Amino acid sequence: MALMVADFLAEAKAVNPTLTSLCDPWWADTAPGLNVPEAIADVMRDQLLPMADIATTRLN
Repeated sequence: MALMVADFLAEAKAVNPTLTSLCDPWWADTAPGLNVPEAIADVMRDQLLPMADIATTRLN
């Protein structure tokens, strides 16, 4: 599913370069480890975050 989102976003930005995207990479919490499968975290880190115009962060 994460790859589908990355592909869609890339296509949407190609059609509309003024499109603004936000990435909220909630992949970890206070407990050790990831809250999402590693493959999803990889797509967020490698594809979605680089395409994002805005990225959020959570501070605990």
